[in-house]
Amino acid sequence: PGKASFDASGTRLPNAPKWSFTLNGRYEADLGSVKPFIQANYLWRSSVIFAPYPDNIPNLTRQGSYGILNGAIGISDADNRITASVFARNLLDQNYVTSIFDLPFDQIGGLGQFVTQEADRTIGVQLRVNY
Repeated sequence: PGKASFDASGTRLPNAPKWSFTLNGRYEADLGSVKPFIQANYLWRSSVIFAPYPDNIPNLTRQGSYGILNGAIGISDADNRITASVFARNLLDQNYVTSIFDLPFDQIGGLGQFVTQEADRTIGVQLRVNY
C-alpha cells in the first residue's frame, strides 16, 4: 500500500493466530453386540492477518477470531468393523476464509479472498467398514 517495503519488526506472522485450541469429547456405551456413541469437537482460532501492513495503515487482510463446532451420533458393532453415523460439520455455520490478498491488477486496492468448503455447514450420513 503505497510503499514497496517497510520495517515489519514486531509484526505478527501472516496466518499465525496468537491462540488456537481444540476440545474433543466422545461418549461410548457398550451394549454387548453394539456400541452407540456421541461425539463432538470444537476448534477456536484467534484473529489472524494474511499480509503484514505498516502500523500507520489499517490492515484490511485481518480476519477475526472464530470457532467451529462438529458432532456425530452413531452406532458400531462390538469389534468396530462396521460403524454408521449421522454427522454435522461447522454446525453453527461459521463463515471464515483461508486467505485474503491484494488483487494484483486492481488499481484501486481491491482485495480477494478464498473461502473453503469447510466454511459451509455440512450434514451427512457415514457408513464405515473396516476389514
